[in-house]
Amino acid sequence: MSNPAMPGLVKIGYTERVMSERIQEANQSTWVPQEFSVEFAKFVKEPNAKEQIVHRILSADRVNSKREFFKTTPERVRMLFELMDGPWWDGEETSEPETRVMGDDIIRLFLDKYVYPPTGDGQAVTWGVLAATFQTWKRESGITQGNVMKLKDRITDVYGRPNRGEGWTSFSLRVPGKTE
Repeated sequence: MSNPAMPGLVKIGYTERVMSERIQEANQSTWVPQEFSVEFAKFVKEPNAKEQIVHRILSADRVNSKREFFKTTPERVRMLFELMDGPWWDGEETSEPETRVMGDDIIRLFLDKYVYPPTGDGQAVTWGVLAATFQTWKRESGITQGNVMKLKDRITDVYGRPNRGEGWTSFSLRVPGKTE
């Protein structure tokens, strides 16, 4: 992204949300005198890892080690993006690949596959095991979105709060490699 109030700087980051939401969020800050615009974007697997690589390559151009702004040109950054597999974002929300799973659909897919009625064995599902199973499933499925806190909120909505210090006994969890 670039901003006319910050000439010569490019913001390089990733989002797991819809682009229009991310742009709106960036432009809502009262600290930003003019609006950001997206120079280009690409749908990639493992966006966090790819972002870190691009940041390392451009580290000498980084303005602040705690911020994602670089003193470079969009054209130079675009060359790095050219090396990454994945379709380009064309500015329309509908341009996302049809097979891309987003938002609450990710949580529903996970719940449908891994959460089922309690087996009666008394085994409580702890938050750590639930979060780790969710992250493993996402990684193995090539899914880059899906916030674990949204999973926790959804689980709490459906199954209530976990038993104090033990976890949930109101459902069972299929842990890959253990119960399959």
